[in-house]
Amino acid sequence: MSDPHLDGRAAIVTGASAGLGAIMARGLAGAGCAVLLAARRGDRLERLAAEIAAGGGRAVAHPADLRDPGHPQDLVDACMHAFGRLDGVVLNAATSVIARAEEEDQEAFMDVLRVNVGAQAALAGAAARAMIAAGRGGSGSPKKAAKTASYTGMCSARDTTVARPAQ
Repeated sequence: MSDPHLDGRAAIVTGASAGLGAIMARGLAGAGCAVLLAARRGDRLERLAAEIAAGGGRAVAHPADLRDPGHPQDLVDACMHAFGRLDGVVLNAATSVIARAEEEDQEAFMDVLRVNVGAQAALAGAAARAMIAAGRGGSGSPKKAAKTASYTGMCSARDTTVARPAQ
């Protein structure tokens, strides 16, 4: 069912190949929003795009790995090219490492921070610049999104590095 607030709009959904990302992409598309589906698993994105199209929605699969510093801007450009506009971003891409604090691999932990905080802030900033330039965004948007991404990243870090009693 189309939503008058979303009908004709376009959004990027990261982490769209499974779980909450796929659910949010389906929901947005069902409400009339065109979606650029982004994740590392292109085959799953293609299946989801076909499913959305079969239901009457508009979706484009765009494989991306937000670890690549060029991908946030690439996603914004791809959305603008596919739909002629960008109205929002679902910052759902994330990674995690489950390990005991004393066994934590520091490079793996830094990867969590790069994806869950740094990449989210980069995509939020790229999207905000495009939306503001098109008259569809306000000042402060990148800060708020980056703050949310930072909080999410910090919670993820806290939850995965808690020292557990020895067994």
